[in-house]
Amino acid sequence: MDRIVVEHRTVPRVLAVVPALLVAVAVRVLTLAHPPLAARALAAAGVTLAAWIAYRLLTAHVAVGPDGITVRGVFYDATIDYADVRAVDVQPSGPLTRALVWGVLEPHSLSVSTAGRTLRPVASVSVADDEDVQRVVNAIRARSSVWRVPTQRLDSESELDAAVG
Repeated sequence: MDRIVVEHRTVPRVLAVVPALLVAVAVRVLTLAHPPLAARALAAAGVTLAAWIAYRLLTAHVAVGPDGITVRGVFYDATIDYADVRAVDVQPSGPLTRALVWGVLEPHSLSVSTAGRTLRPVASVSVADDEDVQRVVNAIRARSSVWRVPTQRLDSESELDAAVG
């Protein structure tokens, strides 16, 4: 199976502008007056955090390969084995993402549920009918047990197998 990668999406790139605006505001506040050392240190920490968030937004991705799903987000890197996938679907994004792109589009993102948690990678945020994200959903479903239909054996079948075996 080839590796399918979703990256360089429009919405994460637009979201990366928000930390850049915070950096601009922090720099402007620092140049207007002579703030105390604590304020300068706080501004430096804010600039560092905003730069990290913007960098991670610009390099976020979802990759579906033969070994599993690799997700790189803002504050996490995850590798999910196909056996751990309980559900995968495209769902509306959270309220914060919707508010940040309000009026531009109705954002949806990939939702991968495992036994422990649900990941909604920012790299997959797009419109509801995005073909690349749908390819990822179909590839995950094909490689995991999400599409498998549970089978039930009737008592007569198990008795027949025991008698034959």
